[in-house]
Amino acid sequence: MSGEMLPVLKLVKYAGLVLFAAGAALTFLGEGLRLRQRAAYVVAAPGYMATWGGGMVMVGMYNHALFSGWIVVTFLLMTAVMNAVMWSAAAEGRRSAALAAVSTLALVGCVGLMVFRPF
Repeated sequence: MSGEMLPVLKLVKYAGLVLFAAGAALTFLGEGLRLRQRAAYVVAAPGYMATWGGGMVMVGMYNHALFSGWIVVTFLLMTAVMNAVMWSAAAEGRRSAALAAVSTLALVGCVGLMVFRPF
């Protein structure tokens, strides 16, 4: 894949991350089960897939090891947040401020790992 595709991949990855974060926020903060389910299933889930799809292609372009520590930890954190979002949206009464706070911290950690790649 050529270097001209890199800006497009970055756009896909970061747009997906914004969609994922927006869908997660609306799932935890939205009123009404139907709205929260739409946020989770229509916004957060495609954002998650775009983030990981674009990210995996970028890993190949940059020749990073697929099992680098920062990639594995980011995958685990984002998957945990995705599970929390889906669990919260599945039924009424499942959302909580603590779950939203932990998910927010995990997302901030994911962004930090993606930007700084510490290990």
